[in-house]
Amino acid sequence: MGQLCDGPLLLANKSSAFTASPEQPVPWLVYRPAYDRRWADDLRRAATSAAARKEVRRIQGLGFTSYAHLIERRARERNWRLRWFDSAEGLYLALGAVPGPVSTALVPSPGPVPVENVRSMYRRHAHFAA
Repeated sequence: MGQLCDGPLLLANKSSAFTASPEQPVPWLVYRPAYDRRWADDLRRAATSAAARKEVRRIQGLGFTSYAHLIERRARERNWRLRWFDSAEGLYLALGAVPGPVSTALVPSPGPVPVENVRSMYRRHAHFAA
């Protein structure tokens, strides 16, 4: 059985931390364009915004070149299987590749989604990937 999560994975550093057993990998699906756009925007605004400048310096001070680089490192440190996607069809492909039950952290649902339901949804939308 795959890992399930009740809250956003970004809360992993907070008091309600998500924990996973080391022997079960956690698939981490992340929409990359949002992080790339945010980083580019923060770099652009750093010249005029103290908050943006502070955040860019904080990330760079930690040794990262972007938010995407930070996420990649966190995935490696936690032994999670990071899978970037950049479109709806990319999300369907990524979800279809996840073994076992799938639970979404940011999309409300009554519980874990059986992986066969995800694969069925992918098959209905497979024409996007063509």
